[in-house]
Amino acid sequence: MKSRLFISISLIVSLWCTTYGQYFVLLKDKQTLDSFISYDETYPDSERVLPYIQESYNIGDSLIISGEFPEKALKRLRRCPMVSELTADITFQAFELMEQDDAPRHLVSLSNYYGHGDHRNSYYYDNDVNGKGVNVYVIDGGIDRQGRQFSGRILAGVDFTNNTQGTTDVHGHGTHVAGIIGSKTFGVAKDADLIILKVLDSQGQGSLGLIVSALEFAVNHHRQSGIPGVANLSLGAPYSTLINRVVDSVSRAGLVVVVAAGNAAQNACNVLPASAKSAITVGAIDDRTNRIAEFSNWGSCVDIFASGVDVASVSAKKLKLQKLLKLLRQGLHVYSGTSMAAPVVAGLIANFLSMGISPDSVKNHMLELAIDGSIPRDDIIARPNTPNLVAYNGLDPEDLDGESESESDNDT
Repeated sequence: MKSRLFISISLIVSLWCTTYGQYFVLLKDKQTLDSFISYDETYPDSERVLPYIQESYNIGDSLIISGEFPEKALKRLRRCPMVSELTADITFQAFELMEQDDAPRHLVSLSNYYGHGDHRNSYYYDNDVNGKGVNVYVIDGGIDRQGRQFSGRILAGVDFTNNTQGTTDVHGHGTHVAGIIGSKTFGVAKDADLIILKVLDSQGQGSLGLIVSALEFAVNHHRQSGIPGVANLSLGAPYSTLINRVVDSVSRAGLVVVVAAGNAAQNACNVLPASAKSAITVGAIDDRTNRIAEFSNWGSCVDIFASGVDVASVSAKKLKLQKLLKLLRQGLHVYSGTSMAAPVVAGLIANFLSMGISPDSVKNHMLELAIDGSIPRDDIIARPNTPNLVAYNGLDPEDLDGESESESDNDT
């Protein structure tokens, strides 16, 4: 659990101007906060790091401390034998591109092996294992608690931004993402329980400390609940190995992590947490053409693609209803981005976990079921080392061989 360190200190005045900055320190394996403090106490008071430590985080097998360290302390940390990595605070940004009116198709795409139809086609899923008994940790910008869409399945919420709105979504991104994962109309895992962890502000931005705090909470909640879980992060920042190593620790703790590949049309290995080895990294396709979205990141760090262009979901904003859904009397918002593709896969993973597939096996199960080779060859050639795999739930009725399935037609 996160520990807040309240330390009475005297001001240490150096002989040169000192610049303070927020930094995060990842300790090496098997190091503890006590051992670090004991080591620090071997130094003279004027050279100690301890007075500047503000918080510590235990995430799986990773221990991180943070604080506003002057340059003198940073120099000590850089050469400290107990320190694995030192990184300055960075800002994460929600991945999104545009919004426009259109009809939902991402669910149709997920259960149609032989071709991606339009919104008048049906979504096939197994109602017995539709995310039941699985927690999904939505690490994003909060949520607009629309009762009809989430029907009491928002189990908990924590606002790490400490704003006056609590976990309420004031940006729109978090609600849209949560809707793709588990809403009644647009959700892939319609019976999954959602844990809302708000880390993004009204501008869709959040600091490294907020992301780390949310991941720490998710791991601890997952351990205490004993329930299978998946975390979705539709956000990213420039490359830094620290957050990737934290994500790897989260995965080792048994929580499946799904992340967006990013929207810069570049190699996903250059951004985080898309480049984390243990994460399931999701790129975006336009399911009307099956081409990789022009904005989507690509490369060997991408594991799979899912619908990410004009994806419809619930909205935190008061918008005019789309013609298709007027009879449903529900809000609709359409976004494009890998932020939308990731929750499609997060919902799919929740369904697989609901089936009893283990967290260690679920990624391979997803890749084995994926549609192989459906993305046009020229798209793949233009993006070196990119996999030609599209997410699929394995429930196309032409492949079921008489097995029972549930059908949800979003056009009624």
